[in-house]
This record gives sequence, structure tokens and C-alpha cells, in this order.
Amino acid sequence: MIQVNLVAVVVASAAAMGIGFAWYSNAVFGKKWQKLTGLSGEKMDKSGMGKIFGITFLVTLISAYVLSIFMHYAGAYGLFLGAKTGFWAWLGFVMPVQLSTHLFTKKPFELFLVDSGHYLAALLVMGAVLGYWY
Repeated sequence: MIQVNLVAVVVASAAAMGIGFAWYSNAVFGKKWQKLTGLSGEKMDKSGMGKIFGITFLVTLISAYVLSIFMHYAGAYGLFLGAKTGFWAWLGFVMPVQLSTHLFTKKPFELFLVDSGHYLAALLVMGAVLGYWY
């Protein structure tokens, strides 16, 4: 049975959420994302944001938990190997799905770069955090 460090999973999830907050802030890619999606501050319903952030944190916990299992099987212990596993998870599972979605929905390629870049950064950080704690 695989022993998953739940504290590391929570810390990795919190770090990934921090990456998301920074990534989509107006200082980084927030304005660009709003322009590409057509969702401005006025169009977004602020009242449901707490629920959205809660669900996002829950699914980020699931991602970190599963990534920690992948890392166990890969023997990816330490910052570098953890980040490397996060990269491979992004390249093999996240990026292809996001690219297909963007192509079929005819979204701008630049939006794919913003969104997929966020997941790459988040998985790199989650992998590094998990690797550090193992």
C-alpha cells in the first residue's frame, strides 16, 4: 500500500492555487485572459466565486494526491525529480486534452498558451513540493 503524505498534498495544492491566483491576476495574465475569453469583471458573477474556488481547491487536492502516487511509482523523490514528474504529467495528460479542447472550440491559440502554461507551472510546483516532502 502506498503511503501518501497528506500534509504534502495540502501544501502542494495550496501552492498550486497560489500559482493560479498570481497567473490570472491583472499583473500577469488576467487582463489577457479576460480579453481572450470575453469574460470581464462585469460579466463574471462574483457571488459564486467562493464555490468555484472551493471546488477548484478540491480538484487540485485530487491532482496533487494522484501526482504523489505517480511520483511514488516513478521513484521521483526530491525537488527536481518531483518537478520533472509534474512536467511529464502535464505533457502527457493535461496539454493534449487542453489543446484538443481549444482546437475543437476554435478558441484562440494564445488562450491555450495562457491556460496550459498555468497548468504547467502548477504541476511543476506541485511536483517539486511533493518531491521535497518525500
